[in-house]
Amino acid sequence: MKYNVLLAKFSVRSEGYEAFITLSNKSASEKYFINQMVLALRKDNKLEIEDIYDSGKDTNDDTILGGILGGIVGIFSGPIGFLLWGSLGALIGSAKDASDETEDMSLLERVCKILDNDEIAIIALIEEDELTEINEMLNKYNAEIVRFDASEVQYEVEKAKELQEELEKETKRKMREERKGARKEKLKDIKEKISDEFKNLKSIVK
Repeated sequence: MKYNVLLAKFSVRSEGYEAFITLSNKSASEKYFINQMVLALRKDNKLEIEDIYDSGKDTNDDTILGGILGGIVGIFSGPIGFLLWGSLGALIGSAKDASDETEDMSLLERVCKILDNDEIAIIALIEEDELTEINEMLNKYNAEIVRFDASEVQYEVEKAKELQEELEKETKRKMREERKGARKEKLKDIKEKISDEFKNLKSIVK
């Protein structure tokens, strides 16, 4: 059995909902088992969750499996997501015709490449022996299907979270420095005003 993260993007939004219901109703067979699944809509620069499926099997938040899909959604809804959807996304999009580059893309890069604004996708954590059964269910919806090794996606999620923490720390540090700088300037202005007022008082007394 292989442990994969499946990404299926739909050009027609209603077909994405239909496909999600289809997979939810047939979430297991002798050849595959869907552990978790989300139906995600790109809205501006974040992913909005439209629906969730959870088998309940070993997918608590404190397990590796339980953190993969939540981690993906969290990344695309946070600071890293804005970078991915923004300048990096534009850079990735410019390489849409370069098949050699596409093959090497990670899951996060691939989501940026294929999912445009207001488009919908299924992201699923699947254990599968062979690919044809799920592919056949999705192909009737004209879905664009890509699979990624679950361990590689988890590694990618962990690295993105580390980068996000570093960005948050750096942002807080810069904000503190700016506040200190603004405070110094404000204190300087206040001191100058106090000095001017004392000079004016002295001139009146004389």
